[in-house]
Amino acid sequence: MVESVNNSRNRIADRILALLPTLGVDDSPIIQFSVRGWIALVEETVVHWLADPSVPRNDILDLLNGSLVGILLGPKLMGDGAIEQLFPEFTKPITERMPHTDADHQDDSKAS
Repeated sequence: MVESVNNSRNRIADRILALLPTLGVDDSPIIQFSVRGWIALVEETVVHWLADPSVPRNDILDLLNGSLVGILLGPKLMGDGAIEQLFPEFTKPITERMPHTDADHQDDSKAS
């Protein structure tokens, strides 16, 4: 079964990667990683939506289509510094941006 799932993922990735040059996106290792990550996002989103269809199907499709564009643009935006201009907070380490919870403080007290 694992082989079947991996074959399916590979076929989906290959189809997307074959389409990208027609959209002006050059193939590269980071783009290949991005596309495979997007496939995982699609799988998890669909599984969650099937269990909880509280969001309309078309909204889910918009989310997934938009996220593919974002994932493909991400490496370019990071390299061009556009992310920092649009979202200055992105320059901070993620640990500085994460809200702290009571559970975080409990873990800190156990470590001392």
